[in-house]
Amino acid sequence: EMKPYIKSMSDCLTFSHDQVSDDHGYEINEDYFDVGSYMRKIVAQAQSLPGDESYKVEVASGVGHGSGGDGEKQIQTTPTPTTDKTEEKTDQWPWADLTAPVADYKYFPETRRRQSVDEPVFLLDKHCSSLVLDTSPPIVRPLSNGSCDGFDGVLHIRQGDVGGAAGTIFFVFLLGQLQYAEQFNLKPWVHLNSESEKVYDPLVHDQGEQRKFTMMDGMDISWARDARDPDGYLFPGRPRHKRPGQLRQKEFSVEGTGVWNHYFLPVSDFSPGDPSCENKPILTFDHDMIAPGIHYQSPWAPMVWRVGDIAHINRNDLDFDVWIEPKRRNAAKLVKNYIRFNAEIQQRAECAHPKQENSLGIHIRHSDKEVSRGGGK
Repeated sequence: EMKPYIKSMSDCLTFSHDQVSDDHGYEINEDYFDVGSYMRKIVAQAQSLPGDESYKVEVASGVGHGSGGDGEKQIQTTPTPTTDKTEEKTDQWPWADLTAPVADYKYFPETRRRQSVDEPVFLLDKHCSSLVLDTSPPIVRPLSNGSCDGFDGVLHIRQGDVGGAAGTIFFVFLLGQLQYAEQFNLKPWVHLNSESEKVYDPLVHDQGEQRKFTMMDGMDISWARDARDPDGYLFPGRPRHKRPGQLRQKEFSVEGTGVWNHYFLPVSDFSPGDPSCENKPILTFDHDMIAPGIHYQSPWAPMVWRVGDIAHINRNDLDFDVWIEPKRRNAAKLVKNYIRFNAEIQQRAECAHPKQENSLGIHIRHSDKEVSRGGGK
């Protein structure tokens, strides 16, 4: 029944995070991990060789919604043997796969030219007399022309994870996706949706009209693993065609203000509808590629602390200062090239601490430190 749909990972069934509420926050339904693990093995084996042989997948009774508890399902696919270690690892964690392609590209290419966005000229109000809270939608930028020249497509940065707050969404996850855009010569564009609910205010960010634009559909982002990793932890790999050589024009749309431009200048000169982009593909990260993908399984994504327990990434044999230094150095280049506050935020910063040389900054973290995230009440 499934064979016609399992031609590539992108055609595999996508299982949503079924979250069950309790008194302490949210827990992910355990079936999500079990079903994802079985499906990843099936797809990996179906991709490896052509043929019409039958591969038998042992499925635990009751796993997955609607499984009926049959205990065993016949799946028409190709019988490619995997090592015991692969079976063991993917049973435990669906985002590890020793059959995935090894990353064969440069993690840290030379930083691309700074994206050309005109910065508005403004004069600081030294008396801080005009700090009006403006929640109206940001001014829609004029339609760009030529922003995709020299690029292989557009990376639409549309979300972080569900529970992250401003520091994680606006910096850590954003920088990871900007790093990916540089790896594969993609024009970055930030228009956030409501997935990252801690930084999304419906009263403010749902404003504005729907924006429609035409680009090429037919590519997505593959998974890859690091050659040094004996366990095959997965992270975002090369862009790929969903079906070989097949791209088609499609109308896309975005809702709301996109959040980002309320506080920052655009990361690039791209705007939806640019004629130079109509014949180029648009790609985006899904939830799993952000967390765990770039959150703690990627050897190249910026990190600000040791997350998870992947040995070749966390390098517990190194002092923290030694471990974090190259990550901070690379992240600093990305911040310098892409992240710039808009005029309103700069004005507010100036008024908040006008004598910056004598200021002490204190970051009080509260919005995402729920009991379920280890922060107590």
